[in-house]
Amino acid sequence: MKIHYVNYDVLGGWALNFLSSRITLAESFSFVPSLVWTGSTFGIAWDDARDGMFRIFFVQLSAAGSKIGTEVALTPSTSNARSADLLWTGSTYAAAWSDNRDGGSKIFYQSVGSDGAPIGVSVPLTKVGSGGAFEPDLVQSSAETQAVWHDARDGDLEIYFQVSVP
Repeated sequence: MKIHYVNYDVLGGWALNFLSSRITLAESFSFVPSLVWTGSTFGIAWDDARDGMFRIFFVQLSAAGSKIGTEVALTPSTSNARSADLLWTGSTYAAAWSDNRDGGSKIFYQSVGSDGAPIGVSVPLTKVGSGGAFEPDLVQSSAETQAVWHDARDGDLEIYFQVSVP
């Protein structure tokens, strides 16, 4: 599976003469994209198995869907990461995903600069529980980023919420 970008006009028809841009070029599974608009460019994060393990990759796109810069891996090659969610905070990108790098599935968070480069290192938002944490979703309020996710730490699937993300 590959990820393509298609630009639609205001009536829902394909713009740009029905052309699409292939975003992922690796010959592997690439799926579950998360796309955000900054006001001038897009950011996209997705699950990708090009290295044999699922990892989260990120790249910026122009308004026409062309890549700006190169794809950046947000997760180490030793982790199995899935279900990325991406958010534009007004000055940086925020990414969260489910990751088992420490044994057991946790939610990790990573800031990415407006230039497309990761800021610092990814940090866990959850602790390893018996069942793990999955499928994060990020939202931006006026002053901070919040995260919500599925969590099975108590033996059943519940929804957890963190008010302020790093």
